[in-house]
This record gives sequence, structure tokens and C-alpha cells, in this order.
Amino acid sequence: MASNIVARSTSFVGREGDLEALRAALTGHARVVTVLAPGGVGKTRLVLELARAELARFDEVWFCDMSEARSALD
Repeated sequence: MASNIVARSTSFVGREGDLEALRAALTGHARVVTVLAPGGVGKTRLVLELARAELARFDEVWFCDMSEARSALD
């Protein structure tokens, strides 16, 4: 199994509802899910937790950090 998902360093508490909503989006609609929200709300932590949980279901799971992405027009 190919992956770039890092090991968890702390426990994951209090975001189970958000995790289930992401899992439903991934299961019901696509194999790619984009998460958008203001900085500092825990997007990275949430998607890495989902990625770890989905490692057994997919042949490959990759995290793509888009935090430095900018518009081509900038």
C-alpha cells in the first residue's frame, strides 16, 4: 500500500461528527475530497485522521498539502 500519511502523535478527540461527514462524502461521492475552511480550524488534523482510517480500504492514500497554493493570476 502506497501512502505518505504520517503516524498519529496525539489522540483524536471531539471531531467524530466531522470525521463521519467527511467519510460519507468520500464514500458516497468521490475518491477525492477537498476540505476548505479558515486557517487554524483543524482541517489538516481532520483529513489526516480520515486518511489513516481509510488506509485499509484503498490501495493508495495520499495527502496533498495545498496551504502554499496560490492562484495563477497572483
